Amino acid sequence: ASDVYKRQVKDRPHVKAFVFGHTHTWKLAEKDGVHLINLPAIGYPFGKAEVTGWVDASFTEKGVKLEVRAIDPKHAKHADKMAFIRSLHHGTGDHFA
Repeated sequence: ASDVYKRQVKDRPHVKAFVFGHTHTWKLAEKDGVHLINLPAIGYPFGKAEVTGWVDASFTEKGVKLEVRAIDPKHAKHADKMAFIRSLHHGTGDHFA
């Protein structure tokens, strides 16, 4: 799997983020300058604290805004918001806000 990551993601400087799921865990991380967006489970959480739902994504020229939409609106992570913003300075300084 790490060899596939290297070929498909790490060695491509234009890749800024990698969106994936199947781990049933809502999580944001960064590896080798690439933002890793791990989507939550939509039906079966692996842990009681995990959110079940989806993520709304709004794309703009400057980046993407993410918002967790939990099936249970009382869940602590419901309506969590993050933004992936691309710096206007020569394409550097990508970060989550």
